[in-house]
Amino acid sequence: MILNRAKTAYDVAQILALGGHKGKPGNLWSCPVANYLRKQYPTATDVSVRKTYGEIWWHREFLRIPLSPAVREFIHNFDRWEYPELVG
Repeated sequence: MILNRAKTAYDVAQILALGGHKGKPGNLWSCPVANYLRKQYPTATDVSVRKTYGEIWWHREFLRIPLSPAVREFIHNFDRWEYPELVG
C-alpha cells in the first residue's frame, strides 16, 4: 500500500488529496484511508480502518493491513479535524 510508504502524516494527506479521497472524521468505514483502500480493492464487500490497521473483507475472508506510523498519525489528526479539505 503506497500510503504506508509516506514518511509523514502531511505526506499521507497529500496522497489522499491528490487521489480525491475524502471522508468523515471518526468513521471507521468512511475515513479517507478507508475510501482509499476501497478503491485499491474494488471487489471487497467491506472496508474499515482502525487506529493501527485496515481491514478489507470479501464475505467471510479478510485481509488485515498494518498501518505505518505516518498513516496512524494522519488518522489521529484527521479525527481531530486537522485536514478540513479532506472532509466530505
